[in-house]
Amino acid sequence: MRILRTLRAKNISQKELAEKIGVSPQHVNKIVKGRENLTLETISKLEAALEIELLMAPSLAIDTETEIGQPYMPNHKTMLATAKKQHSTPT
Repeated sequence: MRILRTLRAKNISQKELAEKIGVSPQHVNKIVKGRENLTLETISKLEAALEIELLMAPSLAIDTETEIGQPYMPNHKTMLATAKKQHSTPT
C-alpha cells in the first residue's frame, strides 16, 4: 500500500515506475497489489525511484562504543552489496 500511496502522491504512473526500475508494468502491478515477493535488489530500486524507505533493518555501529557481544545487523544496502558481490563471483 505504501508504494501505491507514494505513486499517487508523486503523480507517478505504474508504467513510469516500471521504466525507472527496469521491470514490466505488469510486474509493478503485482508489487503494488502485494502479489509479488520482492528481492533486496527490487526493494532498493523501488526506494531509489520513489525516494522512500521501504525496509528498515536494525543496524548497530561497529566501533568502540559497541558493547562486546552485541549482534551486528547490516542494513539492506549492505546486504544487497554483499549479495551482488557473491552473485558476480564466478564459481
